[in-house]
Amino acid sequence: ADVLRRLRNTDPYWNQELYILESEIDGDIDEFIIRAGDDLGWLGYFIGISQVLTALYIEYLPEEGERVDALMRGVTHNQSMKELSIKTDLSGDQGFEKLGYFLRNNNALTRLIFEGFHVDAESGHYIAMALEQ
Repeated sequence: ADVLRRLRNTDPYWNQELYILESEIDGDIDEFIIRAGDDLGWLGYFIGISQVLTALYIEYLPEEGERVDALMRGVTHNQSMKELSIKTDLSGDQGFEKLGYFLRNNNALTRLIFEGFHVDAESGHYIAMALEQ
């Protein structure tokens, strides 16, 4: 809930980076720990409308594709993010397809990192199409 408030209200003490994690690293205010039952659609929505978020580090996502899809549906609308790091599978082609929309719509992005998971041919196709435009 604190992260959603910071995204919505532009908290001046927040460093404008967000980590999506399975478990806490150091308890900083920039960590969103995914728990069972979390509505990732709201997180995605507030990431999407944020005008101050500069970096998103996705280090964990649940296996339920519909939750990942809900998150990525919101993320696609963000236009302030300069760095996106994904260190977990996006749970199927829908996540990568949504990522393609984000890459086409966000002109601020200067750094994109994929690490620690396999990208199959179809998912790679969505990424390549997005980067081509």
